[in-house]
Amino acid sequence: MSPRIQVALALVFFLGAGACAEKKRTEIVVGLATDLAAPTPLYQVSLQVTRLPDGIPLGQATSYPISGISNTVYELPGTYGIYSESGAADRVRVVLTATDDQARTLVVRSAVFNLVPEKTLFVRLGVISACQGMTDCGAGMTCIEGRCASEKIDSGRLPDYHPGLESTVECASSTTFVDTSTKKPLTQTAATCASGTCAEGICLSPAGSGGAGGAPVGQGGGAGRAAGGEGGPGGAGGLGGAGGQMVVTRPADLKATYQLNQTFVADQPSAPALVPIDPQVTSSFVPDTVFGVTRTVWAFNGAASPPDQQAGLNLVTPGLVNPQSYSVDMVLELAGGDGGWRRLLDVQDRQSDDGFYVDPSNNLDIYRISGSSAAFTTGAYHHVAMTVDGTAATPIVRAYLDGALQFSSLTAEMDLDADPANNPDQVLGLFLDNVAGGGLGEWSAGRIAILRVWDGVLTDAQTAALAASPFAAR
Repeated sequence: MSPRIQVALALVFFLGAGACAEKKRTEIVVGLATDLAAPTPLYQVSLQVTRLPDGIPLGQATSYPISGISNTVYELPGTYGIYSESGAADRVRVVLTATDDQARTLVVRSAVFNLVPEKTLFVRLGVISACQGMTDCGAGMTCIEGRCASEKIDSGRLPDYHPGLESTVECASSTTFVDTSTKKPLTQTAATCASGTCAEGICLSPAGSGGAGGAPVGQGGGAGRAAGGEGGPGGAGGLGGAGGQMVVTRPADLKATYQLNQTFVADQPSAPALVPIDPQVTSSFVPDTVFGVTRTVWAFNGAASPPDQQAGLNLVTPGLVNPQSYSVDMVLELAGGDGGWRRLLDVQDRQSDDGFYVDPSNNLDIYRISGSSAAFTTGAYHHVAMTVDGTAATPIVRAYLDGALQFSSLTAEMDLDADPANNPDQVLGLFLDNVAGGGLGEWSAGRIAILRVWDGVLTDAQTAALAASPFAAR
């Protein structure tokens, strides 16, 4: 799999403290696509996002080289996520500029749209050969599929985003979008749209079907009105903490497989062994039936309190994985603690309450960032995976339960190098709760059947395959 551009800009609103009901994410995922060959003529792209109506830049406009070679850092298609932490219908303008190796402008594509509260939507912005040299469309206009059209996009017509949508075309358009690393056309999933219209290879809902305002993609004029006025911020508090980051998605490379068949040693000779923590000396390898297969597992036992009586595993990771770009998948069962917090993974050597948990609602959770909605069942085996995507200041953490994506959050909480003072050896802890700070005793006895550690980021499809056949050789 080729690395992709994964850019995230956060529209962050500070709200007053207090409990509130969990809301769905408010985000538009911008798909960046091209039919141009790289690195010639397409050499690099730059992105700039501004908040409207005041035109305040969100982050710095930065250029990213497009190599045209597989397994290099930046390639197209890619995604650019813009979200509002407050869930407001924020209005933004995105400008995408493509240049050649002499820094000459090839294509400028702009778009203005509103976020739609509690929806994650997708829009494609193409920098294509039919728009080369068309940089004089006029104010409020941009080149779309070879003609000047309004830059305003009706967010209400956009499709819901699902992982991988940026790498396919839903319908036949006038542009043949390509993967710059393979030179091959993107996979087309249908010839026409069941309803609505096809624009840049995505299916838009019929006009007038409701939404956040703005002119439909590909149509001129018509300044739509956003919910809450002209797309300005709604809700309490002003815009703060906004900034951009480039997150490099690195393909997953399996570094360590722990079968836990009477040993803590990995299948790979170069990988370090797991270090069992068993203060009460009651943990052991035992036979069990896991997903219909009889195999040996490690049953960890102890006491939740005091925390130094908990059992679990430690793995020293320097030289094994990039601390900001790695994945973990495992098959485990928790025996108790139903309705309480139970630690799964820790990256701060037990010095912080932050980490990856099963929460009191029996959902996966990055405390204190986000949680899922699919229930983790106590007393039953589950496949659980977590990926940390990128080497930027704020990576994207994704969590999966039994192969299904549960959440995707911008957070550095699971960066293995987040707390070098307390965790200089970048220890990845399994099941062991913190011994300092608040929230002590969030632990459960359980069993683990297999653990894999990957350098780089598992895709949704890879994670689903692991969950479907967790004990198959990789």
